[in-house]
Amino acid sequence: MGNIDYEKGFFDKSGFWCINFMPGIEAALWQPTRWLYLHGTANAIVGYDRWDNLDMQKSSDGASLGVALGFNLEFYALPQLSFTLAAQQGWKYSFLNTQNTHYFCPLFTAGLRYNIQ
Repeated sequence: MGNIDYEKGFFDKSGFWCINFMPGIEAALWQPTRWLYLHGTANAIVGYDRWDNLDMQKSSDGASLGVALGFNLEFYALPQLSFTLAAQQGWKYSFLNTQNTHYFCPLFTAGLRYNIQ
């Protein structure tokens, strides 16, 4: 299992964007019915972050590393097709060219999954 995540945000006079590659594992923890699963997830985060401040005309960018833990609910509409709702909490350390920093990053997703039989 793996994800590619793109984030973009603005904070008053500064902006941020990043791209993350998140390889990981997913394990079924509970199956209350034949069409519903609760999975636990764990991902490594390898990414690239960029911060910009337009007023000061400064920017900082660099690689980032981290981990994310979470869970998802998978609903099977057909044996080959399922829908997922997921929540993860991640922690990243960014090696920025102005100052290294670390931060927490929540991730909520809804998805469509094709299951190879």
